Amino acid sequence: MTKTAKLIITIIFAAVIGFVFTACGNNDDSSNGDSVLSGSIAIYAYGGECTETELGTTLTAVYTGAEENVSFQWRRGSAVVGTEDTCIADIEGIYIVTVSAPGYKSKDSDPISVIDSGGGDVEIGNFFDITNITQFNNALSAIKNGYSGESYTLNIIGEITSITPQAMGSSSSCFGSVTDINVTLTGEGTLDTADENGSMFRIGDGQTLIIDGEDLILYGRKNGQRGHTGSNDVAVIEVEKDGILKIKNGIISGNFNSAVWVRKDGTFVMEGGEISNNDHAGVSIINGYFDMQGGKIINNTGVMGGGVLCRSDYQQVICTMTGGEISDNRIDGWGGNFGGGGVYLQTGTFILEGGKINNNSSGSDSRTRGGGVYIRSFGTEQFIMRGGEISGNSSAGYGGGVYLHESNGSKFIMEDGIVSANTASAGGGFYVGHNAALEKTNGIIYGQDAPEGLPNTASLGHAIYYSSGTPINNIAIDDTVTGTLP
Repeated sequence: MTKTAKLIITIIFAAVIGFVFTACGNNDDSSNGDSVLSGSIAIYAYGGECTETELGTTLTAVYTGAEENVSFQWRRGSAVVGTEDTCIADIEGIYIVTVSAPGYKSKDSDPISVIDSGGGDVEIGNFFDITNITQFNNALSAIKNGYSGESYTLNIIGEITSITPQAMGSSSSCFGSVTDINVTLTGEGTLDTADENGSMFRIGDGQTLIIDGEDLILYGRKNGQRGHTGSNDVAVIEVEKDGILKIKNGIISGNFNSAVWVRKDGTFVMEGGEISNNDHAGVSIINGYFDMQGGKIINNTGVMGGGVLCRSDYQQVICTMTGGEISDNRIDGWGGNFGGGGVYLQTGTFILEGGKINNNSSGSDSRTRGGGVYIRSFGTEQFIMRGGEISGNSSAGYGGGVYLHESNGSKFIMEDGIVSANTASAGGGFYVGHNAALEKTNGIIYGQDAPEGLPNTASLGHAIYYSSGTPINNIAIDDTVTGTLP
């Protein structure tokens, strides 16, 4: 072989080797530049990161890096099956998502295996991983266009902002007109509305919203907080006629109005979670029902009820409390009927069987009333205490624990429970107005001679003060109280 032939063969061989190395060198960390993407990639299905899932699942790619303008490419084997952050796994196989950004090397996720196990109890089409506002809106649209009798889960991942609020004054539900549906919010993210007046959720007839994410937070709207330039005139969640709200876990916080409004025979069941740092009462029950079994209503303010406002315009409001706590709420300001740091009751029934109404305040103005509970005078109010505690509340004016307004029939009926360590100018435990009635058959109202840490205290009537001018400093444990005077 001539030298020229050998040289030609050598050049051809080198070119081939170079081409092979170039082609094979394009692995999962190459593409657009020399910089390496800083974040990690996870694939979520059914609310959690996993490596195997069912056929038909919606896969969601979550990238945690700081780079802007990332793009996604889903592959099943060598086939490209999607270019969004979500992908429906409609064929069995191994799925991988690649994240890319201009000027960076692309990065692959760990693979996830999609299998057909022959069925199961999971409603694949009704589970949504929510990582951005577009996915949130798409989930609401799917619910509105769905069928009655369905259940949905929205798993909130990360910060979801700019949610379009429900217009004030409208009665339309955010879930449309479908009935007999259950919508559950889970996850560890946050929800916040756009900077416009309106509620985040409005629940209508035959609709149930369940909040059950231990670290999930629903933010309200208040001027100067989280970029908002205005404040809400409505609650974060409105429950309309025959709608149901259940809170098992999670937080509703930071609204200029209440966290929850219940109206027109709506129902609110609180099993856990927290309602905190809202204005105009943490919870407002207006012509509806409230069942508090657990959780905390704390650090809210208001003018009629810092923690809970129970009021009716045309029917009886029924509120029951068997657990949880209404605590560290306060009245902010003074007006003719301001009061009830913990609870304000007007035209309805509040039944306390367990839990605590404690450490609430009716404010610093000497005219304020009802550090723990304020019972307004329309003649049909009943506060029935069968257990629990009303303790550690304070009023600069009347009724550290409970204030019964002058009326023609309002009653506080005490069948059990403890009223202790409340303070006021008049009526440390109770202030009983003209024609109002305190009826005690059992339970304990501590007076000035109680053990340390338990006495109700006041300048007039440590235990009870009657507006007729009768102070009661001590009530024996087995003493009964009937009517307007002992």
